[in-house]
Amino acid sequence: MNKNIFEIITFFAFCSIVYIMQPVKGMSPVYSVPYFSGAKQLSFGGEWKFDLAEVDILKGKSIQDLYFYDFDNENKELLPYNLTNSGFLYLVALTDSIIPVLGPIGAIVFFQLLVHMFICWIIYKKMDNKIMKKLFLFFYYCNPLVIYFALFPFYYFWQVIPSVIFIYYYFDKSPKINYYLYTLCVFLAFLAFVIRPTVLFLVLGIIGYVWYKYQNKYALLGIPFFALLVMIWGNYFNHTERAGGPWHTIYIGIGAYPNPYPELEKLSDNQGYETYNKLTGEQMSASIDGTYTKSIEKRKTYLNLLKNQYLKIVKENPLLITRNAILNYFQGFSIGYITGKPYYVHLIISLTGLFLFLWLFLTKRWVEIGAISLSHISFTPYYPPIQAYYYGSILLICIFSISVIISPLVEWGLNKVEIRYKPRP
Repeated sequence: MNKNIFEIITFFAFCSIVYIMQPVKGMSPVYSVPYFSGAKQLSFGGEWKFDLAEVDILKGKSIQDLYFYDFDNENKELLPYNLTNSGFLYLVALTDSIIPVLGPIGAIVFFQLLVHMFICWIIYKKMDNKIMKKLFLFFYYCNPLVIYFALFPFYYFWQVIPSVIFIYYYFDKSPKINYYLYTLCVFLAFLAFVIRPTVLFLVLGIIGYVWYKYQNKYALLGIPFFALLVMIWGNYFNHTERAGGPWHTIYIGIGAYPNPYPELEKLSDNQGYETYNKLTGEQMSASIDGTYTKSIEKRKTYLNLLKNQYLKIVKENPLLITRNAILNYFQGFSIGYITGKPYYVHLIISLTGLFLFLWLFLTKRWVEIGAISLSHISFTPYYPPIQAYYYGSILLICIFSISVIISPLVEWGLNKVEIRYKPRP
């Protein structure tokens, strides 16, 4: 059998077994229904609406039933929605239309699985070192954490697209830039951005890296092309209403580590709402049909209050904010922030990230440091890199960690040694 065909079958067989044996339920219906129900109601130029009744229906479904559920409830209770990023909404609608044998949730999971298999195949073929290939399959392709998010029916998985593009050009040995492929890559990076805007800095870093690597000014045209796509998106397709910045996330991020503020005793969305309720005497409801979701004016008031509270803490305790940012940054070079763990666990994880950072620094691997940093720097100054948020960084960390492991072997030439069985004469 042809070697390439055998490898493709092996890739597909592994993914198929994982898909069948390890279904992942995903987010709470409160967060997922607006996307999967909304995709069924989606029409060009129309509002983003979803069926509120589907929230309770999904709570009673088994994991297997979720994959085939079609969101066809007859007694619809449609509500408008504009709270989160709307790019994933269009992706759900697309996959639901091209994979009709499954429901919207099953279709997106199956599509993500195929994409995961495809990108791993692309990277695997780009590598020319046998040891690195095997380590990549073990540490990334078969990594339970990676598989978990490849099967997770939400937008977290799609953060990996800019990382894949970066790794592709990182390994590429072509002397010239392929204009068509590069244009496609910028477009795919844009799609990842509208699904998850935290990838923005890495997207811009890719454009700069391609320009630097090929010394071709055409690469810089990726910036106006990307900006044009964002403008078109904002004018015709975007449904998200920004009410005043990410101050909710910034404020509650302080609670990720020990601090002297009782209202921020842990990392939880409820800490922000409780602070508002305490200071105003009003009740901020964060339910799917509550005031935070339905009233943009209330949302603006809420976010402005948390902004003032955060800036007050920054002024009172700048070292606390600095400590949190440092811990967040170096955990972004390791396995990320694990919620619910003691403080010493976060310190250990940060130290392992610091070890990788120092190794890359001492070996002058500025590109690798820059890529990992850009993949999470949009939020780690104020929020810990919980694994869902920093999923796109995992690929970069795996690749560059493997590179650190095998670099001495490459220098010694051990990667070229092949032991063959020799029959006795």
